[in-house]
Amino acid sequence: MSPRHRRTHENRREARIGSVIGQVLVFLFLVGIFVGAVYWFRSGKIEAASRQGKTDFEFGDADRFTPTSVLWAAASLDRETPTASLHGINGSNATGTVRRLWKDGRYSVDVETSIVNTSIDRSLFAYEAWLIRPVPYDFLSIGDMVSNEVGFFVTQWQGGAGQDLRDYTQVLITKEAKDGNPEPGEKIMEGEFGK
Repeated sequence: MSPRHRRTHENRREARIGSVIGQVLVFLFLVGIFVGAVYWFRSGKIEAASRQGKTDFEFGDADRFTPTSVLWAAASLDRETPTASLHGINGSNATGTVRRLWKDGRYSVDVETSIVNTSIDRSLFAYEAWLIRPVPYDFLSIGDMVSNEVGFFVTQWQGGAGQDLRDYTQVLITKEAKDGNPEPGEKIMEGEFGK
């Protein structure tokens, strides 16, 4: 290899090494700016929230689902109160009571409402009761409601052996079209244990 050709080859190698080092330095610089911006943004938001007396769970959408906020929300669930009062929503003035019981390894729920038997066309619609777990969100149908001897809608439900549903602290009554849709329909009543 001639000396001139050797110098050109070495110059190209040095240029490639210099280019790679330059790209790595630019990348590290950009990562540093990103980390600094995230730190600055979060520290300002935490300080502002603490001045207002807010907890992690009340920051806003950007911080709502941090591990701390989920643990805080789960810890605030009332897992032991045996009754909940139902109240009407979306224009309904109905009321009701829900009782829950953990006995002999089974969870049971009794729902009584002031919704009268004549309030819907039962060939097209049904009232359905639901248990709601707020964190992590989940829902469970405890069945269609039936009318009792005085004409109010009620239901009784018993879970399977060992099925602990104490984290399902909210109750929802919906008006369901008989269309086979497994999701909750039009909300009629709601309540929460411990409230």
